[in-house]
Amino acid sequence: MKADIQIKTGPRMETINRRNSRRTVRNRTPEGYTVNVRNGRFIFDLGTSGAKVTVQDADAADRHVLVNVQTEITITTRNGDSRKEIQNEKWLCGHDERDWFVSGATGITIWEAKQNLKPAQVQAVEGAVPKKKVQKRKNSARIRQGEWFFIPANDEVPTQNIIIHNDEPMSRPGGGKPHIVEEVVRFGGRVVWAKGTSVIEDKDFLNLETSKQRGYVRRQADANVYGRGYVKHPDHETILLEGWHKILMNTEKRNGKTLIFLD
Repeated sequence: MKADIQIKTGPRMETINRRNSRRTVRNRTPEGYTVNVRNGRFIFDLGTSGAKVTVQDADAADRHVLVNVQTEITITTRNGDSRKEIQNEKWLCGHDERDWFVSGATGITIWEAKQNLKPAQVQAVEGAVPKKKVQKRKNSARIRQGEWFFIPANDEVPTQNIIIHNDEPMSRPGGGKPHIVEEVVRFGGRVVWAKGTSVIEDKDFLNLETSKQRGYVRRQADANVYGRGYVKHPDHETILLEGWHKILMNTEKRNGKTLIFLD
């Protein structure tokens, strides 16, 4: 696979030197555990969680591994009783086009993990696609760029009285560099405000003091979105959508909360 997996354990302390020669020591130990990828190295920082990491499936030719992290969590019932429970979380680590990635996953094999990341609508249109082409970035049913899927949908978009947005960014909260779509139309959804990894509802934004509204950008969440033309991203090959395509995000979940589609 030509990538390293680093496992860190124990408390993480950091010393900060101040100008007045005083030193501050702060605890940088993650709550639970964290998973990250940096410069081709997958980093599992277990802190003091006592988590156990195992490789569940590997495909060297495809440059993917499926990693299971097992932790013991405490469950508190409504009557105040508590019990210990084993929790297993899976992470798909691999290489896609030009860069490494890590994604929360489900399934017991790499094949299942990839399939489970596809929205139901993508799996449905791939019903007639030969199995050997189902995991390709482009097949007869759809195109994929990173975590985004594009399904031909010319007949779903009106030909008149639509507002076309040019060079529209697509991203998820905290998702890093956006994918830029040449032309986008959207229907429905709701207005939200995004600032870094923070996404708040329109009513919550309006209730903020003016000084605290700075830095937020108005976005549309969970609309039906269609794109055409070029789709660009620095970590992926540019693709061309000939005609309108419905845009769908993969089903990855982080921190137990379903991600929302922002454009």
